Order: sequence, then structure tokens, then C-alpha cells
Amino acid sequence: MGKRLNLSYSQIMMVMTVTTIIIFSYLFFNNLQPFTGISVGETSESHTYVITHLHRLGWGKAVGLSEGDLIVSINDTPPSQHETIIRKMKVEQVDTLTIERDDRQLSYRVRYVPDIFLQYFFYLLLPSVYFLISIFFVYINLKRKDTGLSMLLITLTMFIISVAYNASSLQIKLYPIAELILIISFLMAPSLFFHFVYQFFKERRAVWFSWWMVQSLYLFSAVTIVFALFVYDQLAVNDLILPAFSISVFWILVQMITGLTQLKKESDKDTLYGLFYAIGLGVLPYIFFYIIPYFVLGEGIIPFEYVNVFFFFIPMGLMYMILTNQLYLLRVQIKKLPYYLILSTFLSAVITLLHLMLFESSFQFRKEFSLFSYTLIIILGLFFAKKQLEHYFKPQLFVSANDFQASYYRFSTQLQTHHTRGDVIQSFVREIKEVIPLEHFKVLKHRSMTMPHIKTHRLPDRYIPLLNFYVNQRLVVGRLNGRFGLYAIPINNYKGELFIFFFQPKQVLNQEQLNYVTTLVQFVDLALKNRTKIEDLLEELEQAKHHDNMEWLSRLLFEWSELERKQLALDLHDTFLQDLIVLKRDLESLRKSNRSRTEEYKAMEERMQDIIFDMRETTRHLYPTILDEVGLLEAIKELIEKFELQCNSKLYLDTNLEPSFYQSRFIQLLVYRAVQELLTNANKHAKASKVNLTIKHEQTGIKIDYKDDGVGVDLKKQSSDGVHHLGLFALNERIKSFKGTFEFESTVGKGVTVHIYIPYS
Repeated sequence: MGKRLNLSYSQIMMVMTVTTIIIFSYLFFNNLQPFTGISVGETSESHTYVITHLHRLGWGKAVGLSEGDLIVSINDTPPSQHETIIRKMKVEQVDTLTIERDDRQLSYRVRYVPDIFLQYFFYLLLPSVYFLISIFFVYINLKRKDTGLSMLLITLTMFIISVAYNASSLQIKLYPIAELILIISFLMAPSLFFHFVYQFFKERRAVWFSWWMVQSLYLFSAVTIVFALFVYDQLAVNDLILPAFSISVFWILVQMITGLTQLKKESDKDTLYGLFYAIGLGVLPYIFFYIIPYFVLGEGIIPFEYVNVFFFFIPMGLMYMILTNQLYLLRVQIKKLPYYLILSTFLSAVITLLHLMLFESSFQFRKEFSLFSYTLIIILGLFFAKKQLEHYFKPQLFVSANDFQASYYRFSTQLQTHHTRGDVIQSFVREIKEVIPLEHFKVLKHRSMTMPHIKTHRLPDRYIPLLNFYVNQRLVVGRLNGRFGLYAIPINNYKGELFIFFFQPKQVLNQEQLNYVTTLVQFVDLALKNRTKIEDLLEELEQAKHHDNMEWLSRLLFEWSELERKQLALDLHDTFLQDLIVLKRDLESLRKSNRSRTEEYKAMEERMQDIIFDMRETTRHLYPTILDEVGLLEAIKELIEKFELQCNSKLYLDTNLEPSFYQSRFIQLLVYRAVQELLTNANKHAKASKVNLTIKHEQTGIKIDYKDDGVGVDLKKQSSDGVHHLGLFALNERIKSFKGTFEFESTVGKGVTVHIYIPYS
């Protein structure tokens, strides 16, 4: 008797993963060969073929082949001997191709060309991403040790869908093995998912359908696969698998809808809702926009490459539900789908009818149905986008009385933009006015923690009853004092100065409104206290700046300075520069319309262009955005180009920096500023004929060596640091703040030498 092999679910999952990786590797590497997309037809002459159709994403269309071109040879053999022509009357799996056009023969090597990028995107990149998501799903489950039978089944389902996705991209190139893999995986996926649903709810003792239904679907899939394997070479693959797939999916969705009516526990319903919409959003667009139109119209309304993207709903939805077990938020969102779908369908139908009445003389079903489908998808997407935009911007843009939650959100976001105590208090008063109708209000500064006296209150007479009632009573920040329809609440105490908000509402406040006012005051007090601490810290830092060994402080101030420069650069670019560009365009149009002042307007345009150029240079100097755009090496090369345009000196650069060089943003910025300062000094003061600049990336840091043959400097006549005269003092301080070294050497008539070292850590 042989020994029985017992494997745990984790081991089975690993075997499945390895097997899937092997299959994926085969599909991936064969997919590297371009899809030619050439269909042919036989002419009246035997064994002679001409191109009858070119696929929109195929290599043939990209390189300029035309319908009617005569196929002379494929891979240096007659076309009548090529396998894909014999089987399907298509030209695939090609290395070389020779055609005849206008009595001329043209030969091609079938290779990647930039014009077929979309082919690789849809046939190679997206299927690979889908496969990686499936692998990540397995990794997460193994880490969580969630490897029960239901998890094993859903993992296998995702692998099968991933294999089908990859195989569908290869089967169009007519690889027989890919066609067989596609048939098996595409038809088995629904049965495996249905088995998962059964097992998942069985483990929770909430299954509502019997095991024989799962067995029946497995049997249906197996029979269809066997039939397809016998006749697949005589029929198109789509004609075999698409009907069976649609039947299986509809059967599953019917059973899931039944479950929504029969399940008792809300948590089970939530899970089923999530599964229903994850699968529905993944496969229903495929059925309605590709499969049904394929059999009715002969081709899909949306190409299958685009419809396949909907399959990403399946792994993302399943990962969200199974790994986080947070279904409630998902359910709230997906319940909006039917409502949005009804509105989108109505609007799409109206737009389609208007298009038919206004722009079409005859009804063409395929064209109008395509317009309806695309419009439906766009409007549905806009509805969900609108919902998200309202979520983020409505609380900030719209005010409604007694909408306290929106007020809290709006006020908290406004606090982030206020920089002074006065701004915070004004924002607080404005928020109170917008939410609670006020008859009168006033903010009073008071140098005591007791209620102001009547004689010194500086308040309107309407507040006298309130002051009399609370005379000499000690005030507490955030505690509301109210009588006779009048209220006073201390907002903040700053250096012995108490800010008190007095107000009279138009109506007596209820408890909810009173709580709102006191909560908002707590926000204000907390914000102002934090600002006070920051101001005190800045004051201490300013004092500490004069002590020794404060490299960390110099570095901190340098980083703050660069952040401020960046913000200023962005502000200049987004305001003045844009306005100047618009003004220049207006001047251009004015010049064209008024010939009598052409020269004057032309001069104004030139001045405006100079301003725009100066503004761009200023923003670039304030913060070198080119660092973020192209990297350090290209940014330095741009500095050198500008230097050579502005200066007669010849610059020689020696560097081992690569375009991919990357360190922290501040390290790169410091290197850039160092080179910028050195070149600025050379341009303004050196008067050199030759400048040598060496930038070396080492294991622990970056080394910059500068040398020119200019006029040099008499260091004995300069300040003790020896560099202040040259404007390099700030650079010296910056480098020291990063614990780097800065060495400056110079002799009159013999130029300047600078050695800089900036450590990475």
C-alpha cells in the first residue's frame, strides 16, 4: 500500500502558486512577440493570399501595411505553408514578412515599434499587474495564516481568472496551448467561485443553496470544456466559451440575489452584497458590452481589451472584503449604484435620441447603441466623482444654519491657513455668525480673569444685565456664561490678556447650540495655545542661534528657508507669471487689430517677454523645480549651460553621477546650491578663462572640487573666514550644518580652489 500524501491548505496554496507562476511565465514570454493583427483571404490563384483586414492595435497597421497587399512569404516560407494561415486565415507568430505592393516587394522584421505601445499595455502590462495582485493576495493570506478551504477556493479562483486574462492576450496570436488554457480556465472560473460562495457561507452556517447546485455547475463546465477541446480547431474560440460563460455567471448571480432575500443576519447580507457587486462590476460589463453585442452585431461595442479592465474589480473587491472584513462602508457606497444607474440610463437614452434626431438621417443600431453605452459609463462615473467632490468641498463652500458637523470640519480646515492670533479669532466669529443667527456680538480684550466691571466694560448698554449678574465672577476659558438672552465666553488667555466673546442671538439657544459654541471655543483655544508655543520656540531658537555647536539649528533653519523658497516660487508662478502671459496674449491680439500702433505694441510685447523670462528665472532660483523634474545631474548640466552662455570662461565638468542618482531631497538641494553658488562666484568675480568642476559620488558622501585660473583673492585682506567677500559664507554655513567640510584656498593672480564634502548621513 502506498503512503497517503497529506498536505495542509498552506502547502496546497504554495503548490497552486508555483504552478500558476510557471503557466504565467510561459504566457508572458510568448506574449513578448508582437501581435501582427493581419487577416488574409485567398485569391483566385491557388495558394495566393492578400491582406483583407488589419487589427487596430496590430503591428501590421502600425508599420503601414494595407488591405490588398499580397503576402509573398512568411518566415522565408510560402504563406500556404504557414500554420496560422492554414488554421485561421491569419498571419501570426511571425519573425519576417514579405509583401508585394504595386509590383514592389517589401520585407519586414516583426519587432516592437513605438506605435504598438497600447498593444503591450493591454496584452502584457495589465495581465501582469492582475497576476501580481493575485500573488499579493496569497502572500497576505499566508502571513495572516488564513488558509481554510474557502480561502483556498477564492485564491484558486483568482489564479484561474489571472491565467485566463493572460491566455486571452496570447490566444489572439493563435498559440494552440494558449487557446486550450483559455478554454479551461475561462470556463472553470465561475464554478470555482460558486464553490467558494457555498463553502464561505457554509463555514458561517448561513448557506442557502444545496451542494448539488455546485456539482451541477461543475458538471456543466466540464461538459462544455470537453466539447470545446474536440471542436475548438473548427470554430472560433469566442463562439465556444462566451455563451457557456454567460450562462454560468447569470446562474451564480441569480443564486446570490436569492441569498439576499433569504439571509437573516445583517453581517452575512453585507458580505454577500460585497461579493455580488465585486463580481457583477467585473463580469457584467464584459457580458453586456462585449459578449451580447458579439453575437448580435458581430463584434463588441467596447473592444475586449478595454472591457477586460473591469476584471480588476474582482480582486480589489475581494481583497477589501476578505482581508479587512470591513463591509459596511462598502455597502453604503454600492447601494447608490442602482440609483445612479437609473439616472445614467435615462440621461444616456435622452442624449442618444437627441443625437439621432439632430445628426443622423437613418437609424443605425450598432452606432447608436455604442453611443448609448459610452455615455452611460461616462455619466455613471461622473455621478460617483460628483459624490466624492461634494464630500471634500461642500463643507468648505456651503454654509447652513445649525449644521454643526459641517461647521467643525470647515473651521478645522480654515485653522490650517491662519498664521496670526487675529485671523483665528476673526474666523471663529465669522463661523459663529454663519451658523447661529446673531443680533449683536463683540470681542473684548480684558486684562483680568474676572467679568469686566460696568464702568470699564466698553460694551453696549444691552450687556449691562449680564455684567451685573456676573460681577466680579472669575471666568474660565471655554465656559459659557449666559443670562437674559445674553452670553459671554472667554476664548483665550494670552500673556495676561483675556479675549472674551460677547454675543446676543436672535433666539434663545438650545442645548445643542450651546454645546456647539463651547466646542468651537475649545478649538480656538487649542489652536492659539499651539501657536503660542511655536512663537516661544522660535524665540528660543533665535537666542540659541548665538551659541556654539549649533549645527542642528543651522540645518533646521536652512531646511525651513528652502521650504519657504519653494512655496514662494509656486506662488509667483501661479499668480504673476500667469497674469503676465494672459496680458501678453491680449497685447498680441490688440496689435493685430490696430495697425497704426504696431511698433508701440510690439515694443510692449518684447518688454513683457523679458518680464516673463525674468520671472521664470526668479522662480527657478528660489526653488529649482528642475530637481524634481529631471534629477540632480540634468539640473547641474542646465546650470553649466547657463554659465557658459553668460560668461566667457570655459568650464570642464568631471562627474560620475548617474541620471538615476538619488539621495534625500535636502542632500540633492545642497549639492545643487553649492554648484550654483560656485558658478555664480566664477561669473561675477573670477574673470577666469578656464574653470574645472569635479563632482564625485562616493559611498559615504559626495565630493565637489572647484578650481579656476582667475584673479584670485588676497585672504589676508579678507574677513577671518576668508570667504565672506566672495558671497560663499552662507554656503559654508549650510555645509557645516550637514556636518560637511568646506575648504577655500586662493592667491592673488592664481585663481580660487574650493573643496567641499557633504556626507549622506
